[in-house]
Amino acid sequence: MTASQSLIISSSGGAANPVAVFQSETQAVMARALPARTFSFMYVLSGMLLLSVLLMAVVSLDRVVEGGGKIVPLDGSLFVQPLDRSIIREIKVREGQVVRKGQVLATMDPTFAKANLDQYELRGVANRAMVERLQAEVDGRAYTPSKQDADSELQMSIYNQRQAELRQSLTEFDARIMALRTSEARASTNASNYDQQLTIATRIKDMRSELEAKGFGSKLNTMIATSDRTSVQRQMQESQHEAAQIRSEIAALRAQRDAYVSKWRNDAGLQLATARRQLNDDKGEATKARKFSDYITLVAPEDGVVLDIGEASIGSIVDPGQSQKPLFTITPIRGRLEAEIAVQSKDIGFIERGQKVTIKLDAYDFLRHGTAQGVITSVSEGSFTQDSDGRQTAPYFKVLVRIDKPSLTNVPADFRLIPGMTLTGDILIGKRTILSYFLSGAQRASSEAMREPQ
Repeated sequence: MTASQSLIISSSGGAANPVAVFQSETQAVMARALPARTFSFMYVLSGMLLLSVLLMAVVSLDRVVEGGGKIVPLDGSLFVQPLDRSIIREIKVREGQVVRKGQVLATMDPTFAKANLDQYELRGVANRAMVERLQAEVDGRAYTPSKQDADSELQMSIYNQRQAELRQSLTEFDARIMALRTSEARASTNASNYDQQLTIATRIKDMRSELEAKGFGSKLNTMIATSDRTSVQRQMQESQHEAAQIRSEIAALRAQRDAYVSKWRNDAGLQLATARRQLNDDKGEATKARKFSDYITLVAPEDGVVLDIGEASIGSIVDPGQSQKPLFTITPIRGRLEAEIAVQSKDIGFIERGQKVTIKLDAYDFLRHGTAQGVITSVSEGSFTQDSDGRQTAPYFKVLVRIDKPSLTNVPADFRLIPGMTLTGDILIGKRTILSYFLSGAQRASSEAMREPQ
């Protein structure tokens, strides 16, 4: 009997196994009983695996959406640029420079603004003198200029000429009226004389009729007296009609005179209204041009930092009417700041106001200097496809975060948040277990796997 066969017999409890005599040594080793510590290790490993699964189902992790952004002023930036098209003469600041209120940023060429101001001021002076002259004509008083200048002298000359024309026209009307009055007086006098003659002719006719009735006169004399009376009566009526017609002509001529004066003054009134409107327009344009002149020198409206300078250089033309960037963009130093974070479209679904945000400033390593905390105050209603420089980018949403007091350590004593600082924001949108994380990954892989068209 070999040693292996003896081993098989001993492992079977000492009883003889006739089959073992014919088996190999390997079978003898496999038939040998394992130590108890081998099975205990397997039990411990299985228990640890089960405990890990239980912990993964219980322990939760934060769900965080990460997005890049920067510090922006809460009240917006200040934009400084000329009001009208101008030529840059000098730029006295640079990007990133701290400026104080009233500090000169740039100076413009005053040629355009001064030319416009001079033009409107000269037109205003001329229109003022015209308004004074027309007002005097409408009021029917003498024109007395408030200032002695070339425009007032010109308006005085026009006033004298128009007054002379008016007097000449009125003199012609008065002369015609006077001639008609003379004719009317002559006709009235003739009518009065004819009336007296008619009285005498009537008495003569009555006397002739009486003599004829008594037989002392002839019928011929009576008829002659009657004819004379009728002739005198006709002449009297003609004189009366002539006087009445002349009075009508006088009334019509007076009406024409009054209408001429009224039209003359109405024309002056219309010209006055037009001149006043033009004067007001010139005053407004002069005020605007004066304001433009004030912006020849651009100054900082508040203490701040020059965040950006537009695409301009000395000698270039700045035209605010064109769609170009402002000449200077200034962020107030004392203004409130907030974080603007760009969140991709695929991550916006669970973001809402009030969620907490951990802010990591790129200028300071958060592992050494810490982070700032904030709360979401606003989420844009629409997506954006252009960055701050106008370049096309993937759609994103703007999330504004109110920054609490930054709890940074190991920073300079004069540390403060500066607009334009880049950052990374971790937005806490909820929690989930470790097991759900792995299961969701497996579900996604299984649902999207093996779907290739070829």
